[in-house]
Amino acid sequence: MGITDSGVNILVIDDEELDCVIVKALIKKYLMNPHIDSCQNGKSAIDHLSKINNSNPEHLPDYIFLDLAMPVMDGWQFLAEFDRLKIDSLKKSKIYILTSSVSIDDLTRSKQSLLVTDFINKPLTFEKIKGIFADF
Repeated sequence: MGITDSGVNILVIDDEELDCVIVKALIKKYLMNPHIDSCQNGKSAIDHLSKINNSNPEHLPDYIFLDLAMPVMDGWQFLAEFDRLKIDSLKKSKIYILTSSVSIDDLTRSKQSLLVTDFINKPLTFEKIKGIFADF
């Protein structure tokens, strides 16, 4: 059952188009009327978020789903740049790493990052979505 008029802003950062489609479909199954944008790498996401931050920071995403392995700028580089540029000074965005990585180093690094809310292994499931948006 979905939540009516969630008004939630979401950004999916993943170079795999199919993964983006799956994430969007699962979110739309749970939340009614979310606004979902997607970027195919960390660099395009930084550019996108910088524009929002400079014009309407209140429109920054409430949730960011971030893949780690991407061309141009990977997830870790994205997090470093996101922090360096102070894009989310209002601390609005909850960042979830969504990855197929099974590396203990990636998991440990995500737990140590103050920017990362949680580390989720692909595939994303409806049960995981329900857990993320349980507060609604």
